[in-house]
Amino acid sequence: MKKVVGFDQKILMDHLNYTMNEASYTKKEEMYKKLDQYLIKDIKGNKSRKNATTILMKIWYLDKKINTSIQKRAFKLLPQLDSQERIALHWGMTLLNYPFFKDIASEIGRLASRQHDFSSSQIYRKMKELYGDRRRVEVAYQAVLTSVKSWGVVIQKKQGVYVLQEKIKIFNNDLINWLTEVAIGTSKREYIQMDEVSTLSYLFPFAFNINTGFLDNSIFEITNHGINKIVIGIKKTRQTILENGQT
Repeated sequence: MKKVVGFDQKILMDHLNYTMNEASYTKKEEMYKKLDQYLIKDIKGNKSRKNATTILMKIWYLDKKINTSIQKRAFKLLPQLDSQERIALHWGMTLLNYPFFKDIASEIGRLASRQHDFSSSQIYRKMKELYGDRRRVEVAYQAVLTSVKSWGVVIQKKQGVYVLQEKIKIFNNDLINWLTEVAIGTSKREYIQMDEVSTLSYLFPFAFNINTGFLDNSIFEITNHGINKIVIGIKKTRQTILENGQT
């Protein structure tokens, strides 16, 4: 079975901000209408606009109950955050809902940790390995790359060559807790070493520190494994709450 791609349209930060702001109080059916009207200024073609709407709705109107609490907490965080910090919310929600996006983010982060710049051909080659050599993969990788460029997390150095923008520094403890929960959930691992979280390749746009002093004990299970090795996971009771769609 072919792996699902999905993210096949360039999405601007303005589109994400509008969707996030409206989604906190707008019913799902009405949101489709609002987005179609809002996007027409940037996306004239009906098919392209429908594709963009589908992506935005998947990011901010989640189908899986296990993510409902994460979404609601993102809405509560909104008033506390500046425009740069809000990128972390969009990034986290997109990671959760688009594995293809996460795989590209992982590859960008991996390449950038080893070399000064990276090329679009390197990203495309990796995505073909993971998703197959098909037209949809080519379109989608370009859509993701042009999107993250427009979000300001990567800079185009020259044709087909990119470098990372300066990392967005995060100091808000509530946002760090939120991003940590997203990171663990996206990793598909039950536990992760605490000092590894901020270095995960798919979180490359952000710089933040974690310590046990401000991790939310109602969300995380924190365990000491030997000297200076602390692992964290999402509490089983928390997972039950998430599955029931509660906050």
